[in-house]
Amino acid sequence: MIVSDEAIEAKYESGENLLSSSIERLQISYLEGSLRYSSVWELASSSKRKPWNTQKKSRLIESFLTNIPVNPLIGIKGSDEVVEIVDGRERLKAIVEFYENQLALSGLELWTEFNGLTYREISPVHRCSLDRRYIGLILIEPMGEANRDQFQKLVDLTVRRLNS
Repeated sequence: MIVSDEAIEAKYESGENLLSSSIERLQISYLEGSLRYSSVWELASSSKRKPWNTQKKSRLIESFLTNIPVNPLIGIKGSDEVVEIVDGRERLKAIVEFYENQLALSGLELWTEFNGLTYREISPVHRCSLDRRYIGLILIEPMGEANRDQFQKLVDLTVRRLNS
């Protein structure tokens, strides 16, 4: 089937199959507080992946301590300004657990001195350093008048491609 240039241009101008995305950097201390005290964030329920174990959560925190780049969160910004996190749920849970002193670090490779410690127990210098670290957030919105199913397909495709 041959499609005319006009039909292709009309599809493009309608915004069908197009996303609008922006990239932000969030301080993890701000993000943690915002998750606890604000209704701006919503964690998408996901049964696709199993929950992270303590070692994986700890190594995420170690990445922040060391300033090793971390995969960004992916969020969908709704019309009500609520951001639904569709990729990064386990990263967020690990950050919150550590800041709430519910995660004692274990299995660290670079900062073995911190194994067994919670946020409260690491030195003030390292807490301050950690508080200044950032994580990326990719915010996705539909570009045009995409229906919810079509938009969800685009979001799923985005998450798959970023994680491949």
